[in-house]
Amino acid sequence: MKLVVHEQATGLAYDYPMPLPGAFIRQNALRAIITGREFGVPPQHISAAIIQYESPEMRWETHIIEDVTFINDAYNANPVSMKASFSAFEEMPCHGRKWLVLAGMRELGHFEVPGHHEVGAAAGAGPWTGVLVVGEKGPMLAEGLREASGEHPPCHVCMDLAEAAERLRSLVQAGDMVLIKGSRGERMERMLSMCAEWKDS
Repeated sequence: MKLVVHEQATGLAYDYPMPLPGAFIRQNALRAIITGREFGVPPQHISAAIIQYESPEMRWETHIIEDVTFINDAYNANPVSMKASFSAFEEMPCHGRKWLVLAGMRELGHFEVPGHHEVGAAAGAGPWTGVLVVGEKGPMLAEGLREASGEHPPCHVCMDLAEAAERLRSLVQAGDMVLIKGSRGERMERMLSMCAEWKDS
């Protein structure tokens, strides 16, 4: 993944490596690149700095369990970040199939129902093999998905993470990728430890 930047001032174009997928990553990187170039930082120094970027915990962490790649983006969630994660996940190359495991978004106030329906509809528009929704607010996501796209992709409603992990185990195969996303209070990262137990059973 790279970002090609054409400089009007110099007439030159430079390729910058992107550490993560997603339009929001490219936008943030572009701001940093522009700032650096304005202060005379050479492109190769900027590229070296970008390569060293490490995302914070639970922000697009990659884990591989039983040849299935999990993207843990469970630091927090709102409608904007949910849809941005879907877009970034769609960009990622994958040898198998792609799945979403989603929990609800907290602190939306009066926007809770329409917000979850909006995100569910966005999930339904993606090229996923299936979507698993988890927890108390999961049915709202499922309703939005089904209203927008019917049963394609299939949506599995799970009461809790244990059920979601077990259901996912019966669905995924080697080479697949799974995006995990939900509000901080949903503690979606626990899904990874549950799925890690697959190899011991």
